[in-house]
Amino acid sequence: MLLFQNQQIPDSPGLDGIEWPFLALNEGRLHWIMAEKASDAALLTRQVVGNMEASRQAAMISDDTRQRRVLTELPADAGPAELLVLTLAPGHFAAMLKRLESELDRAGNMRDRLILLNLPTQTWERFAQPRLAAWLARIGAWLLERRATLLIISDGLSDALGEPLHTLSHCLAGIASLSQTPSGTRLYVHHWQSERGMTSARQLALRHRDDGFQLSASGELGELLEHPDQGRFYAERSVLEGAHNLSTQWRLFENSAALVQHAETARAASILFAITDNEQVEELAHRINRLRRVCGNQLKLIIREMAPCLRYRDEQLLLAGGATLVVPFGTLLPRFLTMIESVQGHIWQRQLSDIDSSLDKLKPLPLRGQQSPRAFAEAVREMWAGSATGEIVHQLVRLQPVPGLSLEQVLSQTHLRRNGDIACIADKALLLFLFACRAESLEAALDNIFGVAWQELFLGLEQLTELDALSGPSFQEQALWSPGHEAANNEPAPGRRLQPRPLTLALVARP
Repeated sequence: MLLFQNQQIPDSPGLDGIEWPFLALNEGRLHWIMAEKASDAALLTRQVVGNMEASRQAAMISDDTRQRRVLTELPADAGPAELLVLTLAPGHFAAMLKRLESELDRAGNMRDRLILLNLPTQTWERFAQPRLAAWLARIGAWLLERRATLLIISDGLSDALGEPLHTLSHCLAGIASLSQTPSGTRLYVHHWQSERGMTSARQLALRHRDDGFQLSASGELGELLEHPDQGRFYAERSVLEGAHNLSTQWRLFENSAALVQHAETARAASILFAITDNEQVEELAHRINRLRRVCGNQLKLIIREMAPCLRYRDEQLLLAGGATLVVPFGTLLPRFLTMIESVQGHIWQRQLSDIDSSLDKLKPLPLRGQQSPRAFAEAVREMWAGSATGEIVHQLVRLQPVPGLSLEQVLSQTHLRRNGDIACIADKALLLFLFACRAESLEAALDNIFGVAWQELFLGLEQLTELDALSGPSFQEQALWSPGHEAANNEPAPGRRLQPRPLTLALVARP
C-alpha cells in the first residue's frame, strides 16, 4: 500500500520499519489525502492499487487522464482481483459527488470494497462548509452500512478546502497532505485512526521512487503542530524578485496591506514582508506585533531587506515586535529561500513586548554630537536602560589622543550624525556613547565617525561596561569643552599673583 514496500497489509498504507499499520484504512470509514501535485496523486493512487491483495475488490473513480496515469504503468500481476473503473467527464465531477452513493450502487456491489476517488481539489472548493459537512455525514453512513472503505486522493492544496476539513475531522478516519518542499517530499499526517489508536500531528520525510513513495533515511521528523496552513507561504511579490515556477504552496500579494489582510487568518504559515525604507520600520513593527498577538507563536513572520535601510536598532525592534527572521540586504534569492525553509516548524519563543514600550526603549534621545560632561553623563544613563535588560546593546568608550594631537584637533575630526551618538571631553580624553551599536561593529563605526582609521588618532580604545566612571567630579562640569578650558587649566594657581614691573623705553631719533 501507500509508502509500503516489503510488508503486504491489505488496505493499509504502511511504512518500512513500522511494525503496525501506520496509516490503516478503516473499514466503513472515509480517509482523505491532499497531494500538492497531480503526478504525486497519481503515483500515490497507483501505489495503493498495486499493493492490494489479489483477493480484494476495489473501485476507482476519476477522469480519463488521471486513470491513464494510474493504470498505464501498473504491473499486470499487481492489484486486486477486481478493479471497477468509473470514468467521469471533467464537467461532471460536481454532479457525480451529489449522487455518489446511488451511482456506486448502480455500478456494482460495493460491500467490503475499497473505493478510490481521485479528483482535483478544486472540485470540493465549491462546497460551503455546511454542504461539505452534510456530504461527509451522508457518505459516512452509506460506507458504514456496506462496510466499504473510501480513500479520497485529491490533487492540489487549498486553504478553502483544508480548513473546513480540519473542523470536520470527526467525519473522517484520517486526513493527511503530501507536499513538495525544498528539503524533499513531506507527508503531513494531521490525524489518522487505526486499530492501534490515533496518530496525529506528525510529519514524515519520503523518498520519491518510480513505483511509489518510501520512507526516507531521515524517517519521521517528529510532531507537526496542527494547523491546515502549515508549510504555506504568503509573500509580497517583490520579495521573490520576480521568481517563477513557484509551487502551489505560495500565494503572492502586491503590497503589505493585502498581505496583512490575508495573514490575519493564518496560524502556521510563513508571512514574507519586504522593506525598502527606514521610515517603514515603525509601521511594519506595529503590523507584525498585531499579527503575532492575533495569530500566535506558530506563524513565521519574515522580513526581507530589499534596500540597505535597517540599522541594528531597527532589527531589534522588529524582532521584539514578533518577527521570526530579518534577512539582510544582499542575501541572494537561493540563500533567502534556504533561510525560509530553515524556520519551518519554528515556534516563536521570545516574550512578546508592548510595541509602543519597545519603541520608547529602542528610540534614542534627540541628541547628537558634543555635550557637556554633565549632560553627557545624564543622557547616557537614560539611554543605557535597554542595554541593562539585554534588549539592545550600546557602546561607551574612552579614547586617548596620540602624542602631538590635541583634544581640539580630535574633536574637529569627530562627526556624529545619528541621534543618540554623543561625545564629551573629560579627564583629558574623548568619551563616546554610540546608541544601538554591536561590539563587533564598533571599530567600523569609529572609522566612519572619524573618517580615518581610529588607530591613527588614539593610543587605544577602552570599552566601559559600567557607568561608574560617569560619577566622577569631572562629569559635573556643565559647560561644553573648548580650547579655552585647556588654557585655563595651564594658568598659575591662585596665590601666585603677578606684580607689574615698570619698564622705561628710550626714544632714539633716527637721522
